[in-house]
Amino acid sequence: MIHAIVALCFLCSHQDRAYNASRLALYSGAAFDTVTTVVLPGRESNPILGQDHARLAVAEVGLTAVSTWATRSLDKSGHRKAATVMNFVTGSFHFAAGSWNIHAKQYSQ
Repeated sequence: MIHAIVALCFLCSHQDRAYNASRLALYSGAAFDTVTTVVLPGRESNPILGQDHARLAVAEVGLTAVSTWATRSLDKSGHRKAATVMNFVTGSFHFAAGSWNIHAKQYSQ
């Protein structure tokens, strides 16, 4: 929910469609990863994150915030294409992690 609100706020502030789409990919990927990690039954396989759902959510929000800061810094320094690519790549990794969560948790039961 928070990811969706943040995404809508940031999408309204830019006119570049590719950059907006990349930001949407970042936020929706992060939300998908978070939901599949927290909601689906099973164990988190990343030993650093552990099994605490609050810790997982804080880590996900923190990583998304760092990604947002980095890409906004790139954008403000005149590197919008690099920021766009970074958003798409980071969002893709989140979608891959969420897909892995679904796959792994189906077979862990």
